[in-house]
This record gives sequence, structure tokens and C-alpha cells, in this order.
Amino acid sequence: MPCWQNAGMEQELVELYGFPTEDVEEVRMKIESLLGVSFDRYASMSAGGYYFAELCPGHAALTLRENYGVTEDEETGEEEEGLAEPDFPESGVILYVEWHTTAHSCRERAKAIAGIAELLAEEK
Repeated sequence: MPCWQNAGMEQELVELYGFPTEDVEEVRMKIESLLGVSFDRYASMSAGGYYFAELCPGHAALTLRENYGVTEDEETGEEEEGLAEPDFPESGVILYVEWHTTAHSCRERAKAIAGIAELLAEEK
């Protein structure tokens, strides 16, 4: 579904959604079906395995991962295993929605996420 062009944002907005499961594959399939996207799998030393998809190129990106992995201790800088989002231990899978524009048709599509996940936080 194409998006219509809009003014950009001064700062990106990131929405964090949580899923009360540890089955990232099940969540991936639900989101792909719900939003009509296709996730690509990636791996990183700091985040471990994760999935990435463009909800709408240039407007919004999705990053899906388990709420567990290697993180960096903010005080010591050392790597440690633990929750990626420690404030939300009940969410076994997390989804970051990164918005690059203020408003567009993809926002309407993304509202469907609220039907299967809990909005945990919004950050600029």
C-alpha cells in the first residue's frame, strides 16, 4: 500500500510495543500478515538476532526482537546478558516502530499493532 508524502520530523519518534510471549517467530508471522510486510533476519554482536522491515520506505521502519540478549552496561561499558528492555520483563518479544515523518497513511496501518500488542513507551 503506497504512502503519501509528508513533511519530515525534526526528531524521529520511536514506539515500543511488547508481546507477552517468547515466540518471536509467531509474532513475526502475525505482524507480516497484519501489516503486509516481509521481515528480513539479521544478527548483530550487541543485539543478537532481530528482524527488520520497512513499513513504508522513508516513513516508518520496524525492528522485531526477543527482549533478551547482550546489552552494554551504561556505567561500566561492559557487555552483559539480560533484558534489552529491562523495564518491561513481562514482554518476551518487543517491536520498535521508528517514525521518520509526522503523519501519513502508514500510521493508519500501524494502528492495527495495538490489537495484538501493548504500547509500552514512546520516545523522541
